[in-house]
Formats: sequence, C-alpha cells, structure tokens
Amino acid sequence: MSSPIGARSQSGRDRLAVTAVACLLVVAAVHAGFVTYFTGVLAEREFLSGSFDSLARRLPAWDASVDEEAIGWEGIKDHGKTFLYFGPWPALVRIVPLGLFPTMYGRWARFSTLAAACIAMAAFAWLAARSLGANPRLSPRARRLWLAGSLVGFGLGTPLLFLVSCARVYHEAMAWGLALSLASLAAFLEIVRGAPRRRAAFLLFSTFLGATLLARLTFALPLCLMAVVLVAGEATRALRRRAGALGLGSLAAAALPAAAGAAYAMWYNLDRFGSPFKLFSYAGWYADPAKFGGDFNLMRIPSALFNYFAVPAATFLAHPPFVNLAHTVYFDPAIFFDWHEETLSFTVGSPWLLLGAALGAWALLRERGAWQAKAALAALAVQAVLISSYFFVTQRYAAEFMPLLAFAYAGWLARIDHGTRLGRGFAWAFAPLLLVSVLATTVSTVYWNLATNGDVPLAGRTRLASLFRPRGEVSEWKGRRVFLSDVTPAEQKAGNMELRNDQSIAGRPIVMGGRYYAHGLGMHAPCAATWEVPAGAVAFEAAVGLPDEARQCGTPAVDFAVTTDDGRTLAASGTIDSLDPARPFRVELGGARRLTLVLGDGGNGIDCDHGVWGGAAFLLP
Repeated sequence: MSSPIGARSQSGRDRLAVTAVACLLVVAAVHAGFVTYFTGVLAEREFLSGSFDSLARRLPAWDASVDEEAIGWEGIKDHGKTFLYFGPWPALVRIVPLGLFPTMYGRWARFSTLAAACIAMAAFAWLAARSLGANPRLSPRARRLWLAGSLVGFGLGTPLLFLVSCARVYHEAMAWGLALSLASLAAFLEIVRGAPRRRAAFLLFSTFLGATLLARLTFALPLCLMAVVLVAGEATRALRRRAGALGLGSLAAAALPAAAGAAYAMWYNLDRFGSPFKLFSYAGWYADPAKFGGDFNLMRIPSALFNYFAVPAATFLAHPPFVNLAHTVYFDPAIFFDWHEETLSFTVGSPWLLLGAALGAWALLRERGAWQAKAALAALAVQAVLISSYFFVTQRYAAEFMPLLAFAYAGWLARIDHGTRLGRGFAWAFAPLLLVSVLATTVSTVYWNLATNGDVPLAGRTRLASLFRPRGEVSEWKGRRVFLSDVTPAEQKAGNMELRNDQSIAGRPIVMGGRYYAHGLGMHAPCAATWEVPAGAVAFEAAVGLPDEARQCGTPAVDFAVTTDDGRTLAASGTIDSLDPARPFRVELGGARRLTLVLGDGGNGIDCDHGVWGGAAFLLP
C-alpha cells in the first residue's frame, strides 16, 4: 500500500514539473521571436555565421582551420591558415545537420543560438526546481510560484535575452558556454546534495564539463576547480566509509567525457597554434593586449564593475523606450582595447537576480558546513574576476557573471523562509523587481537591435521597426498613393552612393523622430533623382530629414528641394541637422511632367549626410 505522504510528495513534484515545462515553452516562444527579429525565419544568415559551418566541414578531417572569407577580419592567421579564436563546440553540433542539409550552409546560427538558450533555460529550471524541492519551509503552491517567477525572470530579465536576440557568431559562442556551464552546475548540485544516483550525476557533470571545455574556457575553468572539489568530497566519503561513495574505478569511468573534451581541446589548440596549451595567437590579429596592459589586468576591475553593476546616466533616455544599453565607460582607457560597445547594468536589467543571489551567497557563507557549495561559489567568483579584468567590456560578457549569480540564487531558493522578516521582504520585493527587469531588458534589447546593432539584417530591422515604432504618416490623403520607391527613376545623379528604396542609405529602416516609415527613399548628399509624374497625379508629399541613426555620426546637415522639368522649385527645406524634427513636404504638381528630388550637403561637407524622404509618394484622386 503506497504512503499518502509519498503520494502527495510525488504529486507536488509533478505539478512543479508541469509549471517548469509551461514556463519553458512560453519563454522559448519569446526567444524564438527575438532570435528571428520577429520575422519567424530561423534559416537565415547572421554576421559571420558561416564560420562555424566552415569549421564543421573540416573538423571530421582533423583540420581546425576555416575559410578566410567565412570569418573575415575576426580570423587568426597562422602558418598559412586561418583559424577561429572561438571554441569548436558550435561547429561540432553542426556536423550532422550540415551533412544532412548541405544547402543550409551558413544558415544554422539562429537554430544553434535558440537551442543553446533552451538548454540554458532547462538547466536553470533544473537548478531552481531542485532547490525549491529541497526547501521544507515552502508550501507546494509557493514553490510553483517561485519557480514560475524565476524562470520568466531568467529568460526575459537577464543577459540571456540579449544573447538570443542576435545570433551573430559572438552571441552564439557565448550562449553555448553559458548553457553548458549551467547544466554542469545543476549536475554539481545533484552530487553535493546527495543524489541517490551518484554515478549518473557524476557522469552528467563530466559530460557537460567536457562540452564546456570545447565551448568557452572562461566558463569551464571554475568547473574544473569544482571537479577537484567533487573528487576531494568522494575521497572524504570513501575514507569515512559512507554508503554510496564512488570508488576509483567509478570515478575514472565518470571522468572519461571530461577527459575526452580536454583532449580534443588540446588537439584543437595544437592544430591551430602549434601547442596544446596555447589558446590564442595575436600574430596578424587586429589587437595586441600587450600594448594596453595584457589580456587580464586587475586594474580594469573598477571600470568593469561600473559598467556591469552601476547605473550610468546614459542608461536612461528622455524618449521611448526610456532605457537602453549605455556605451561603456573606461576609467583608464590606456589599459583597454580602444573600442566601446554597450552594456545594461545588472542593477537595472536583473535586480531580482542580483538581490536573490546576494541573499543566497550571504546565507550560504553563514551556514555551517556545506564546504563543497562554498568552494563552488569561490570557484565561480574566479570567473567573475577574470572577465572583469579582461581588456574589453561588452554586454555579451555579462553572461560570464550568470553562473555565479544563478548558483547563489539557487542557494537562496533552497533557504528562503516566508516566516522570517527577510524572507517576507524578498517575497514582497520580488514581483516589482521582476517586472522592472523584464521591461528594462526587453525594451533595451529591442532598441539596441533596432538603433545600434549594425549586424541585424534589413528584414529583421524592418520587422522590429514595424512592431515597436509608431507609423510615420505624412498626411491623411483619401485617394491613391504611388510610392516613389516602387517606381524606377528616369534619371539619377549620385555623388557617393545611389539612392535606396524603403531604407536609409545605411541600409536601415527609415526612422525619423522615433517614427517608422515603411516606404521612402534614402540618399547620401549630393544626390538628385528624377521621376516621370504618373498620369492624374495632383501632388507630391514626403517627410524629409535625417534618420535617427545619424545622431550617432558626426554633425551631419543636409537640405532638400523638389524641382520640376521646367526649372521651378516647388519646395525647399533649408538646412536640416540631426537634431531637427522631420519636415513635411506637400507640393502641388501644377502640370509638371517630371519631378526631381534633390539632396544637398547643407554647407558643411558631406560627412554622414544621410537624408531620407519618408513616405515619398505621388498623390492621385
């Protein structure tokens, strides 16, 4: 006869599992939207996405090189070949699908990045669910609520969303490192908490560790330290003759996947750089850290912590979406690589995780015993120190802090008690912090892809603009419009670049003053283009100005004019700079047979003079 207590316990676990699966599916759907820029197209090229495909074709022949055109300027040239500085794991997972579908070459990046995000989410769900299940102070309903909130927060209110929002080569590599690291942590906690199937847990930890070694070394290093902790723990158990302690033979067998990963990584290094222990070659690369303080320098930590955890004023905007990724700030630029990207502080983008991790670390350090968990916390802190002392700061590197934060947060879930003042306070603060995190992370990520990230394909930018920008309208004309972007011009005189249809000259959607124009023309001054006026057209209209992207480029200034074939000037804008709002043009054609749109340089040179004609159209009754 089964125990009613055991039945209730099993029922609670089942409900927790159902909650986890439901949340994972919701978050995965959102991630799928982000990774495709809400176009729904997974099989598409991303920036340098062919590099891992190129490596996948060569690895089966024991060749670690790639095609130079696949990796471009990010390649490392050594002994006559070109190599990646990324680990081979994303290429290894491509070998079979690329062999089955060779025509998909260069189009696996979005699939791969989404798969990594799903594994990261599943691993965190494992961490959180097992921690909550080990907490006797919470009711089954409270466990489900904490799990649901934690999974939504982790998927939509952390740098994981930033990684999955753009599947370019850097994000894909980082997403896999994070995913495999979190899976290793989940297996580690199973072991230290006394999992009944210890051999299986050791084997899982070893497998994920081996894969992490092939994905990204900074994620693997603390796991290697934790492997030493596990071996020491098993030795202690064996000496004390505790039941279930693994013998040397079982430990050696469990270590095989990690050993295989380490051996493959050493071969990979040997084939690239001539030594199994050489991780990088700066010969022929575009940067040499020796010139600005070395690969790692502790003097960089204050700058890194400021960017990742402080709240720079540049994070906030006076216009929608009000929160964005701020340009990195270096207190001593001489010890950093001279390139600035963007970051979103954990304090703004993930305060729920930051607070929970701080409480979890504090509770763990105050607790007696638990030496293995404390050692793991220290090992993960090494990773945080390493990335904080690196010569470059960027938002994707914020993911390097997440194993430490996730591990500490899982510790808090195992210890939270609603009966204490601290537990009640965190419970009350959690919901608003979670809401702030999700809003700040999602809107800033969309805005970064729309306004800053030059690697987003035009189709993706256009989709983001159409979804997240209000439509720009020139007028409420009740008749028919013939958009000039749909008609081939009869004549064009372009000084630098030919005009572009339905995009700015920089290849971005036409956005002026935060408003998106689905139709229009992009020009670079000086430029003039002439169209035949359609029969029956009575007027021409457009909103003219500089696109919002021009605010990031020097001090551009332009002027617009509309002229006819008989020499009349129907409209002239005067000088417009990047801070001026869009100006509406509405001119009667007066029998003109040809219409010429002219973009001038505004009198201060042509640098960054990207003028746009939003909604440019002939109006017909």
